[in-house]
Amino acid sequence: MFFFFSKALSIFTQPIGWCLLLLVGAQFLKHKKTLYTLAFAIFWITSTGAFSEFLARYWEKPVQKIETVIPKTYGVVLTGGLIKDPPSYRTGVYLDHSSDRIYQAFRLYKAGKIKKILISGGDTYKLDWCIENTRAKDALVSWGVKPEDVYQEFKSLNTFENATFSARFFQNNKLEKDIFLITSASHLKRAEACFRKQGFKLNGFSSIPEATYGHLRFSDFLPDAEEAYRSKLLIKEIIGYMVYKLQGYL
Repeated sequence: MFFFFSKALSIFTQPIGWCLLLLVGAQFLKHKKTLYTLAFAIFWITSTGAFSEFLARYWEKPVQKIETVIPKTYGVVLTGGLIKDPPSYRTGVYLDHSSDRIYQAFRLYKAGKIKKILISGGDTYKLDWCIENTRAKDALVSWGVKPEDVYQEFKSLNTFENATFSARFFQNNKLEKDIFLITSASHLKRAEACFRKQGFKLNGFSSIPEATYGHLRFSDFLPDAEEAYRSKLLIKEIIGYMVYKLQGYL
């Protein structure tokens, strides 16, 4: 129930949701000009590269150089946009918006930094054609990872369950809970806290970093749809971390 409730209200964890509330409120409340101005300001600020870059540098864990990390036996990679797999695409493996997670797991494997990979994550919406976990394994195997080196955990539907069911998998198979945790840089802080709560010793390994550490330009102070998307991801993660903290998941 918490999962579906959180998904339904997720729009209000995003700047577009805040603007929507302000615009609706302006139709029924006094101080319409103030509410319109505030909605415009939120839209403008959160759609700029200057804001999204500031947020990314504040929130994300810096990316590690693969050459410098200490090897471990296991890597756990979290699903959530790894593979695009509607029925019409079944002729191959098609990567989706978070596919860099599975690629970074592959890099660690090929560099000898991990020996086994656990793909953690089930079918979020219970659609019989959505088999992201299995298609992610197919991708790894097609790139040269041995099938016996890829484990799968299908039950989890969110980050808390990723940690819970991964811990159960390690315990049931008597595996050492010392891992690389591989997920999006914006998601890593919340994921690390969940996994540590379940007794894992870990090294977080970032994928898809939003922070660029580039110099600001004039265009970074103008609204841009891509920057609005970056801000949405980061704000959602910060709020998600706070909600998980209140829930006792961290």
